[in-house]
Amino acid sequence: MVVEELHEKCKKNADWKEQAYSNAGFNDKVKMIEDCGNIIFPPELEKVRSKIYGVLSKGIHESSEEECKYIFLDVKTAIDMILEKILEEKERTKKINSLNKKI
Repeated sequence: MVVEELHEKCKKNADWKEQAYSNAGFNDKVKMIEDCGNIIFPPELEKVRSKIYGVLSKGIHESSEEECKYIFLDVKTAIDMILEKILEEKERTKKINSLNKKI
């Protein structure tokens, strides 16, 4: 899971507050991780962040079939954007590491 991977990375920081993180709700955990210097939600999704999480946390079992059909493409688009940003960052880090080794 993306959030847990970034959480593990943040735990290495001396000023990380693990107890606060453990007691936080998901949106607050994401904010703490982003305050630690990691990006989960691209800036262009900031306005819909809590709505996306609300949809995902509600889950398909609590939503009607019509609700699921209605929101599917929008949620998929948001998830695609988040994953694209993560892959973009990993590729950038890989390139930087390669440059550092060669130059």
